[in-house]
Amino acid sequence: MQFDIEIVASHILGLPNKQIRLEYKNPDFWKQHFNFNRRPLWRGPGGREFDGTFWTDGYGVSILMRTPGGPKGAGQKRKRGQKRKSRDAELFPYFHTINRQELQQYHDIVFIDPNLRDTLYFMHINSSRNNRQILRYTSMSRRRHLGTNIARDRRERFIKHRNNVDEIRAAEQRLTQTNAHSTSTTDFDRYVSIRGEVVNVLGPLYENPIFRKIRWRTSIGKQRDFSLLGNLIRRKFSSNSSNPLIVMGDKSTQTIARFHAPTQGIRLRYQLHRLGFRVLLLDEYRTSSSCPDCQGNTTRTNIKHVNPRPWQRQLRAKTFIHGLLECQSMQCKSECDGHSKKWNRDVLAVCNFRRIWHAYIQGRQRLDDLIPRSGNRDRDSYGGVVGNGNLQQ
Repeated sequence: MQFDIEIVASHILGLPNKQIRLEYKNPDFWKQHFNFNRRPLWRGPGGREFDGTFWTDGYGVSILMRTPGGPKGAGQKRKRGQKRKSRDAELFPYFHTINRQELQQYHDIVFIDPNLRDTLYFMHINSSRNNRQILRYTSMSRRRHLGTNIARDRRERFIKHRNNVDEIRAAEQRLTQTNAHSTSTTDFDRYVSIRGEVVNVLGPLYENPIFRKIRWRTSIGKQRDFSLLGNLIRRKFSSNSSNPLIVMGDKSTQTIARFHAPTQGIRLRYQLHRLGFRVLLLDEYRTSSSCPDCQGNTTRTNIKHVNPRPWQRQLRAKTFIHGLLECQSMQCKSECDGHSKKWNRDVLAVCNFRRIWHAYIQGRQRLDDLIPRSGNRDRDSYGGVVGNGNLQQ
């Protein structure tokens, strides 16, 4: 749980709303209630100070320290009265709302297709079959940066040497059947109830300092992960050591609703923005359904291939390759000796991203096979509102 001035002032101190608004402007609020002459709130190495935010899981506390005067980046709390949707529109506008002359100044443009399980597919605008400039960032890469397996092994070794191992396993098994992040009140109440029942078993276990160290190293791993991702993008796609322009699929951000699970990819946009990249959005409609070569419809398929894991080939010599699409148009069959053309879903999406980009830069409407559905007549073919001064008829 996160604690800041509003939580402490309203839920712990019980101050009225008018007083809480005044405390936001009080620089000595935390010093009136905490001792800053003792660890961990005293001034840290490099002059870092307590930033006014800390987290707790009921056993330990994580405190945020920041260098005074440093920028907070894109992830800072939005201003009072500012809606999340309006802030996202300012930070991550759709590319067709930007003037063409401004976009033509970028030489390095990278298209990103966000997928499930933290899998990202990158493609440079100049990528071709003979000169591929692509990058796949998978959940396996992220786990290596985070040290997930190392933390899991340390945790398992520690639990294995406890006297009540069976009770701990049973309590954790009960907790795994609940969802602590559910937006349903019924599911969350069930989680709270079961956690209260197993606290006598798991409480003494997680009070051990070793779990604070594991959590701290995981936090450092997250920072390392995004830092390495930023360096990887620059090294792979930048021609002059500058940050390339990021054009990213919107992942159906228009369907966000209150009390529902957040849209995937939101956090990634903020992290890329914090690393100095400019992020623009693109409407993904039909980009994974239309063939970029013949503009025909594609269908799902899978093929059998030699098992990529040599140690499993004795049990299963061939495995199915999923995530493929095929186009059976006459044009594509003629290019493939009478066989249907197979597409990787991620490659298909970023190729259509590039088609949409070129159509806009050249002053044309969005391609007919990729026009989004809309019942609003005041919207253009790119999904934006007509009248922004950038769309040429």
